[in-house]
Amino acid sequence: MKKIRILSIVAAGVLITTSCSKIFDVKPEGVLLIDDALKTPEDFEKVLNSCYDVAANYYNGRIQMLNEVLSDNLSAPINNNDLNEVYLRRVNFFNGTTNSVYREPYRSIFRINFMLENFDMVEMPASRRITFEAEGRFLRAMGHFEIIRLWAQPYGYTPNNTHLGIRIQTRNTGTQLQVRSTVKEGYDAILADLWFAKDNLPTTNGNYATKYSAMAALAKVYFQMNKFDSAAYYAGQVISSGQFTLEGIDRFKMGPNTEAIFKTVSTQTASFIDGRSGAFTGNYRSDNNPNPTLRASKDFYNLVKSRPNDSRLSFYEVRDEGLPTEFVAVKKFNKDVFSIPVLHLTDMMLIRAESLAELSQNLPEAISLVNQVRERAFGDSSENLPATATALEIRDAARLERRIEMFGEGDRVQDLKRRGAKGENIIIRGAPWNCPGMVLQFPASDINQTFIGNPEGGCN
Repeated sequence: MKKIRILSIVAAGVLITTSCSKIFDVKPEGVLLIDDALKTPEDFEKVLNSCYDVAANYYNGRIQMLNEVLSDNLSAPINNNDLNEVYLRRVNFFNGTTNSVYREPYRSIFRINFMLENFDMVEMPASRRITFEAEGRFLRAMGHFEIIRLWAQPYGYTPNNTHLGIRIQTRNTGTQLQVRSTVKEGYDAILADLWFAKDNLPTTNGNYATKYSAMAALAKVYFQMNKFDSAAYYAGQVISSGQFTLEGIDRFKMGPNTEAIFKTVSTQTASFIDGRSGAFTGNYRSDNNPNPTLRASKDFYNLVKSRPNDSRLSFYEVRDEGLPTEFVAVKKFNKDVFSIPVLHLTDMMLIRAESLAELSQNLPEAISLVNQVRERAFGDSSENLPATATALEIRDAARLERRIEMFGEGDRVQDLKRRGAKGENIIIRGAPWNCPGMVLQFPASDINQTFIGNPEGGCN
């Protein structure tokens, strides 16, 4: 069994030895000492652990933050030029923050491919090997999905999705020049990895990826593609499994989390905090910082405030009220450390509710799903949808709850892009959803005669 990983920080980050870390931090064009690195099944386990560790580095709030800054949930970032470039939709290829986040998923993907390409180095039970592969392909799919949503126009931007996507890396190619796949090719590769993971991951796996993690990811990917039948199906499979139940309004906490389907796990002792929620606390935290970098927009705050009995209003506080310096501080992440629910039940419930509404199917179930989220927020049924709610009313209610529930989680801008690609007239802070500045620019080191960068010029 997974003795090495039991000693590590599960699902979010694992502790690997310094020598192992040096081996697997080598760039793809470097020379890997395979004979020294892979001698036992436990060595493969260390590689896989390091992939979870890298995923924790970008899910610590950094990938979520870039998405959120592009959305209409936040006001302009304070004292951070890189994030202001993102907010103003003027990212160039020298932006250190976006370049750093862009490289993190590929670090994990490179290690996963290294593992998959070298299974024949060691004898191990077939069942163990296939679980390793399924976990790796789950993480590879998640990494590609996060990159393609930020660095390419969304699925549906062109009729056949032949517009440029990202570098889809399903094998390591050394010094060979890379090209951008089409968005269709990218989503095909992501789905193929998730299908494999769904079919081969166990239903229980500690805090590691499980079959339910893969199904939740499939629901999220299909929803982003506006494929509502598949999104509703996979979200329904997770919901009906009975393995997950709603928590309180605050999913960002330490310890057990009954609605987390896949999460990063942080640790804290009297002398050590692992920092695996550091980008959330570092940018939003307002209880010990009079001038936090990220603040809620007034429009978003007024939306929540319009329903004064909504308990989620407690996540926000107006400071310097009435003064030119007035702003809305965010209290949702006011903790030293917490685990990150990357895939969670609330998301699945709202995906299924909206998808059923789009399909005009099982409307009573869709109403029930929205009402469960609302009853948690309001403490009673005062804001529930009526049993006679139409498909359009259910859809709009699910969208409203999604925006409020998932503030800060990087969901809003991708939801708006998805709706724009579906044909809705979506304007985000005065700019159309598909203007050039709504996607990030690749690092200068990636752009060459075969790898074309994104158009520049922002959204003006």
